[in-house]
Parts: sequence; C-alpha cells; structure tokens
Amino acid sequence: MRDDGRVRLAGRYAMVRNSWRPVARGELRPEGTGCRLTGTLRAPLPVLIFSAIWLGGVGVFFLIGLLATIAGLATGHAREAGGPAVVAAAGLGLFGLGAGLVGVCFALGRRDGDFLLDWLAGELEVVGYGGPSRSRPPE
Repeated sequence: MRDDGRVRLAGRYAMVRNSWRPVARGELRPEGTGCRLTGTLRAPLPVLIFSAIWLGGVGVFFLIGLLATIAGLATGHAREAGGPAVVAAAGLGLFGLGAGLVGVCFALGRRDGDFLLDWLAGELEVVGYGGPSRSRPPE
C-alpha cells in the first residue's frame, strides 16, 4: 500500500506468466471507525489495449484482403484475385490465433479474481462481503 491509500494486488503462480490475469486496484478511504476499499478488478489496461489493437488490426487486414478478392472476382480478374485471397486467409488466421490466445489466457486467470477477493476478505475485517460465489458460473 502506498502512502496515499492506493493498493494494487495481483495473484501469481510459480513459473507461470499470464499478462491477462486480473489485477485488483483500489483505494482505502477512511470511513467512520474503519475504512472502505473501492476499486476495480480486471486485466491490466495496457494488455486490454494491445489485445484490441491486435484483433482490430488483423480484422482490418482480413477485410481488405476479402474486399480485394471480391473486387478482383467481380471484375473478371480471377487470376489476380489469388494474392488478396491469401492476404484475407492470413488475416483470418492471425485473428483466430489472437482471439484463441486471449480466450485461453482469460480462462486460465478466471479464478484469480475470486482468489484475490477471498484473500482480501480473509485479511481484512469485511462487512457486507457476500463472497465471489455470487458471480461464479455454475460448474
């Protein structure tokens, strides 16, 4: 915790690196005889921005290749449409790779948020905390 009351918590596993793991960022504010912790629990903002730029970029890559292929076929230049078709296929493949990676990494870190909330509740005297089980998907 810093002097201004802001805190940052991230769950980690030994020898495992997951940039998409949830990070708790918050602020402790005095309230009555105790304090209130307010904040967010999400993947780090730079990782979310990078993921959006990557998926958006390869999505545009795919669309440009697809439109060039359609334009080539529509104008009767079927031979020349092969190059843009490869570009479209590469864009689609890169999009699938990126989306799959993001999905797997989010799935690997999906219980980290519950761990952080449970750890905080165990370390602090918590009033009104119902536990993360309210947001857990049924197993």
